[in-house]
Amino acid sequence: MQISVILTTHRPRPLLWETLDSLTGQMLEPTLFEIIVVLYGPRENHLAEIADYIKKMNEAMENPPTIRLLYTERESLSAARNLAIDNCSGNYIIFVGDKDTMSPSFLSDMLVTAGLAKLPYLLSPTNKLPLVQGFVLSARATGVTDNSLTRGYRQCEGLTKIDKKTGMTLLTSSCGKLIPRAVISDIRFSERLTSGEDALFMTLISPRIRRIRLANPDSIYYRNLVSKSKGVKKKKPFTERLKNTTLLLLRYTFCLIQPWRYSPLFVLMRIVATLKRFGK
Repeated sequence: MQISVILTTHRPRPLLWETLDSLTGQMLEPTLFEIIVVLYGPRENHLAEIADYIKKMNEAMENPPTIRLLYTERESLSAARNLAIDNCSGNYIIFVGDKDTMSPSFLSDMLVTAGLAKLPYLLSPTNKLPLVQGFVLSARATGVTDNSLTRGYRQCEGLTKIDKKTGMTLLTSSCGKLIPRAVISDIRFSERLTSGEDALFMTLISPRIRRIRLANPDSIYYRNLVSKSKGVKKKKPFTERLKNTTLLLLRYTFCLIQPWRYSPLFVLMRIVATLKRFGK
């Protein structure tokens, strides 16, 4: 198994089915990837609905990819992702949102960019597996737009070598990435955080990333933000934001005092971003 696609969902909406259709419609040979769906929080009828989708998909497709359904009652995205990591079997991991979609060639292009001809790799925390970044676009009600990952991708285009320094912007989010399972190893998402856990996770695995490669720009990951643009986003209580920000700053400070392991500039960028987010 080469790729484990980790799809987490909480109170799934109709867009989840579009995400699953996007994944089951991938051009990559089905035996090369698995889809792990993790429902977290209220079970209600959601678990049965997802199980029914999987059953219908298996009946309709001649050669469907493996889809596994997991459940945790904890209302934590981090807990859901950690559960999937502990149960995945792929050499690479991709984290997918339950509102997002991908171009049909996304997984195959990502795997080719990683070096499919050289697989299987020797899995160890010290190997030189590349992290592969796809082309990420934001889908909003007003149309498709760029984001920080799009701009980071374009800044790195044409470079013969992309390392943690030149590809720093690409490491601010796990979105649209093929991440070596060996790079993640024993590192997990912080379940104490309510926001910012994704950027912290990328910071913690950054010392193990040796190379970054860009997939074909036609390999598009659409980050669906349409639902987020409807209505006014409710601000979290001050005490919750204070606690979350304090925990993040403590973790980043711990990284900052280890300059031989973590890039001080990268960690400082995360500290500044954390402080900015606190006021929002």
